[in-house]
Amino acid sequence: MQRRWQQRPLVGDPTALSRELGIPALLATHLCLRGLTDPGEAERFLDPRLGHMLDPKLMAGMDKAVERLVRAVRNKERVALYGDYDVDGVTSTTLMTLVLRRFGLDPIQHIPHRIRDGYGLNHNAVRLLKERGASLIVTLDCGVTAVEEVKAAVDLGVDVIVVDHHTVPVTLPPAVAVLNPHRPDCAFPFKQLCAVGVAFYVCVALRTALRAAGLAGPDGGPDLRDYLDLVALGTVADLVPLRGENRMLVAHGLRILAQARRHGIAALLDVSRIRREDVDAGSVAFQLGPRINAAGRLQDAMVGVQCLLAEDRLTADRLATQLDAENRARRAEQQRVIDEALTRVADEPIHHDARALVLYDEGWHPGVVGIAAQKMVEQFHRPSVLIGAGGIGSGRSIEAFHLHQALAKTGEHLRGFGGHAHAAGLRIAAQNVDAFRRALYQHASEVLKPEDLTPAAHHDGPLSAEHLTDDTVDTLQRAAPFGRGNAEPCFLLTGLPVAQTRVVGKDHLQLEFTRNLRGIAFRMAERAEELRGPVEFLATPEHNTWRGVRRLNVRVRDFRPVGVPA
Repeated sequence: MQRRWQQRPLVGDPTALSRELGIPALLATHLCLRGLTDPGEAERFLDPRLGHMLDPKLMAGMDKAVERLVRAVRNKERVALYGDYDVDGVTSTTLMTLVLRRFGLDPIQHIPHRIRDGYGLNHNAVRLLKERGASLIVTLDCGVTAVEEVKAAVDLGVDVIVVDHHTVPVTLPPAVAVLNPHRPDCAFPFKQLCAVGVAFYVCVALRTALRAAGLAGPDGGPDLRDYLDLVALGTVADLVPLRGENRMLVAHGLRILAQARRHGIAALLDVSRIRREDVDAGSVAFQLGPRINAAGRLQDAMVGVQCLLAEDRLTADRLATQLDAENRARRAEQQRVIDEALTRVADEPIHHDARALVLYDEGWHPGVVGIAAQKMVEQFHRPSVLIGAGGIGSGRSIEAFHLHQALAKTGEHLRGFGGHAHAAGLRIAAQNVDAFRRALYQHASEVLKPEDLTPAAHHDGPLSAEHLTDDTVDTLQRAAPFGRGNAEPCFLLTGLPVAQTRVVGKDHLQLEFTRNLRGIAFRMAERAEELRGPVEFLATPEHNTWRGVRRLNVRVRDFRPVGVPA
């Protein structure tokens, strides 16, 4: 899809920021382009310290949650940890398991099966956990909308603590505590934590309370910094903004992740072929995260929990290998669904002028429709909902379209839904799909303007060829980790004649420039003919290390003939 090249607006004065902080002008410009103009905020961004952590007690419900968990530790109760089947839920469950074990408990881990159980807390699981002796259930990355299910647990004599970060409904479940930064009455100033981030703050507050009560053990409890690898893994994979608390947790967590202290992490890095020195937010998001997610998409997400909890390398290797195999199966199934969805869009006129996409096929695996929906968004830049077997659907959206609000508007056709502005899940009866499609298409036509349907490729402005240096890459790396909320640097590059191109891998294009500079354009092999004349690039300068040799490289995001208007 053709994209509008759009330079990020410059906010503030990079020269003043550079002088105030004593940092290179290029780095100061990077910060200002991302809205970081206050010297104090910018300094904390560049040097994220755990000492800057917010007080967990600012979170609504924290005192009640900790009080109930302290009672569970004192009385040696059986606690059940009920996580979601994605990476956020898996890492939240693993984190809480390890911390509660250090305080003498033996918690039950339970992850629902995507197909049999669906999303979130369910009545059958509540009864099962009660039968297994649980007197307290902690939901992780789910539960904020589970009013009836929590009530059922309470009726059975089981207390519930909800740890979640999804959109908060008007009526909260009758839990002992509902921890969610999005609660209107929550004073916790940082709202973008994912579930594993909220769970980490629970652990911090719990350790403090147990120490005060003399229940933390002779060593005062665990060093919670040791668990930040799990927090980084879940936070990056959940695509929450890497700013504020998230940036602080991820920056420290990635360092621990790279040390591969856990057998499960080491095994996952090995099957993903990630060298320890290459661990960053990108490798977590695109290699580790999908392998852990794959189990919950096609089979049983508990495999991911078991891998991260593995107490020996042999077990970890077996489970990581299983996750890797399931990820390959996921990719194959995902591609089948994408191919069929693209054919459907091309062949069915109802979709041609629509400003959204709703596609349904009973033969599509519900575990991959979310990824396929994201591919539809990338292909057509339309909010897209794909619905598979059993009426289980998943949607992804564009910046200008609030998907959760759209589902609320069209909710009369759904059995249930939940999620965020840009990602959501739903259930629907097959006979209601056509009515839902018409309603969503109508809503999209009212909300979206024609210009919203052309994607923008944002960049940081021009970078001259003489500034394509090792020092430039090293300077910009001070702003890492990159991700949502802190976009990776991307520059407009001109005056780089292409000397040679060749296809590498399946469909990637390798470029050789005339000044001993190499570039890689992922999934652009079919565009090689466009490089015959003078072109300009949107690209990210980076380092590639091969057999100990570091080489300057540019990762091409897009290119076009010189002189094309923005």
